[in-house]
Amino acid sequence: MSVVTILSPSFFELLTGDSMYKQSEVFAAAAAIVGRAPSTRHAFVYQLITNVVDADKLDYMFRDGFLTGVPLAVDLERLLYKLKCIELPVEDFPEPLIQIQDADAPALVLGIDLAGQRLAYDVTVARTMLFERVYLHHKTRAAERVAFRRLDRFNMPPWWLLAFDDSLFLGEQPMSPEVAMLRDRALPKRSYALSHSLLPGVAVGERTEEPELPPEQAESWRRLVHDLERAKARVRLEEKIRLTAQRFATALTGVGSVEEIWVDTVPARGDLGTWDLWVQTPDGDIEVANTYGARAAAYAHSPSQTFYVYASGSGHVTELAYLAAEYVMATRYGLFTGRSAADAAKVSFRGTEGLKKRLEQALPGLYDRVGRLRPAPTFLRTSATTDRIAVLAGRFHHYHGQAKVRVDTKRVRDFLRQFPEPFAEEMLGVLESLLFLDRDELGARLAAYLETGAGEDESYVPLTEPADKSASHLPYFLADRRETRLAVRSLADALESPGGITFFDDCNISGTQSRTAVQVWMGEEPDAPNEDTTLAQALTRAQIEELKTRRVRFRFAYAHVPGIENLGKLSAAHELGTDIAALHLEQRHKPLAEASVSEGLLEFLRDVGTDVLLSTKGVDRSGDWPEARCRECALGYGDSQNLTVMFYNTPTGTVTALWKAGRFRGSPWLPLMPRRDEPGIVRPSNGGEAYT
Repeated sequence: MSVVTILSPSFFELLTGDSMYKQSEVFAAAAAIVGRAPSTRHAFVYQLITNVVDADKLDYMFRDGFLTGVPLAVDLERLLYKLKCIELPVEDFPEPLIQIQDADAPALVLGIDLAGQRLAYDVTVARTMLFERVYLHHKTRAAERVAFRRLDRFNMPPWWLLAFDDSLFLGEQPMSPEVAMLRDRALPKRSYALSHSLLPGVAVGERTEEPELPPEQAESWRRLVHDLERAKARVRLEEKIRLTAQRFATALTGVGSVEEIWVDTVPARGDLGTWDLWVQTPDGDIEVANTYGARAAAYAHSPSQTFYVYASGSGHVTELAYLAAEYVMATRYGLFTGRSAADAAKVSFRGTEGLKKRLEQALPGLYDRVGRLRPAPTFLRTSATTDRIAVLAGRFHHYHGQAKVRVDTKRVRDFLRQFPEPFAEEMLGVLESLLFLDRDELGARLAAYLETGAGEDESYVPLTEPADKSASHLPYFLADRRETRLAVRSLADALESPGGITFFDDCNISGTQSRTAVQVWMGEEPDAPNEDTTLAQALTRAQIEELKTRRVRFRFAYAHVPGIENLGKLSAAHELGTDIAALHLEQRHKPLAEASVSEGLLEFLRDVGTDVLLSTKGVDRSGDWPEARCRECALGYGDSQNLTVMFYNTPTGTVTALWKAGRFRGSPWLPLMPRRDEPGIVRPSNGGEAYT
């Protein structure tokens, strides 16, 4: 619009009349506005219009700060004094200059003295302050939502607005509700807030990038933003939240009602572009590495992507709208925030928890689909429980099955809130009985255990070969024992070396995987259905005979007696002996069933495991994972019902609800300790089919 204005006949005549400006100068100014420098030599002209520090910012920022009373701690006069044009050699040209036709001569670019660099940084901080306190202030955005709704009702093309001023709103009779809100400043209230930073498990990257979302949330966030950016979809979302709030208000008779809902859009991140502010040192040098910090500029160009849900009505309107928005975000998009959304919207989280308890009584089963929204069980609010959870978080905090997951007190609480109140406290006891093998257990202690009884020339061989299997990771941890260095070799190399052979792995629950490895060595078809034959490589006849002459041992960090016995029978049949043992040997076959767990909790965990497997394995590999197999593995593969976790991964024999992400009753299930994904497999956020 600026270009159209400048080149309009009347304005063009004004600029060129009485030889005020040459026509070429007017055209150059118009080109600079849309990002085209008039020439390489005059590159600074474009930078004066759009850059880290430009004429537009230095105009509106200080005007807006003065009119709104927001103090800006910027020494503008000194900043202008420090700005200068710097001649930049061709070899240091940024991309925009390289694209200019005569990019073979030095250019004049906008720069600043080294002593003024901090002043430019102050401008970016001040701009961020204006965004947070003025442009994106919640009352500003609430007024915008009301104004936008009023404009929607006019149903006019945007350019018609050029013919109107405030009379478009204030001149109508009778006065509409939106106009009355604006006139009386009776704006809707914040009721719910959501942004990247409020979602659990977010890994925040550079300021120039979007915060990185866990895989199970990334697609859900994209779907939400897609709806927010489209007027009709946003209106449907507003209506869905309003109807949900009215349903809750009806169930809680006498609490209040929600009349209107306004859903904000996500603020767009500003594009810094590829230009920068070049810094000149006292000796005249200009170094690319010393250009003005783009990260600081991006900070000012990238306001917080928080958006709000606003509500108007009577009684507990903000709490009701919060509960409704939270419920819709969870059921419709699979997004959960916890109390952070209430805190950011200045809604009483304690008040919403009280209303939730009343809602559960009035609408039984309301939170069955979205257990993480359940009001916190009474026992979770006691100091004794807080201490117990803190101890668990201390044990589990360095679990890193998934790089973006940290098992802290919040994750433990969120996990437990998915359980109905009768089972939540019982599940806390189950977590306390977990055997958590940390790096010391799987490193120094396991190394010492492997060495016990070993021969002088012993070879140590990972039981399985693929890089994504835990046996391939263990040698790194075994190296923690610095007193000795274990001779870790491949099986082929071990057979070329003298001495006994010790095969090792982290777990042996049922013995299926270890048996498969042995059967593949011997050239046999594995007797376990659907077992991976790439776990090992077939040996030659000569290698098999050589293996039978060696003293062979199998050692595990953790094992069950049935797994030991299962492998022992096969090993003996192939003349490899029965020297099989584990650092931790559990006598019971199904520890969960024998840990005094109630039938109710056992069935709930079975339902969770079945659903999450059906929503992932059952979709991705439906031929291999029919419903019967999903239910059979619901409490751990092979119905192991195991309660063991390695600090770097969780065995599949462990209770499935502890490690498997998917959908339970149609909504995302939050595992406490998610396993590492298989290489090349991307897990979608909705728990649906995976794709390579």
